[in-house]
Amino acid sequence: FSGLSGNATAAHIHGLGEVGVKADPIQTFTFPAKTSGTYSGSLLVDGVKIVEEYLLAGRYYINIHTAANTQGEIRGQLILTK
Repeated sequence: FSGLSGNATAAHIHGLGEVGVKADPIQTFTFPAKTSGTYSGSLLVDGVKIVEEYLLAGRYYINIHTAANTQGEIRGQLILTK
């Protein structure tokens, strides 16, 4: 991520939401308080909050929040890459 208006204040995984479709947050996670950088981590596929079929279909996304954009400044769809 890069170019945020200020440091990241929060980050969530949202679902179920295809590209361009808003969805409720289902998991909050600790995110670096920076305006740019990288993030990596593990995601537990539990069959309830995170369902493998929907993850593979790209129906979850990450939303990064800042103080200037409390509803979310950037969104990144979680998609399978090979």
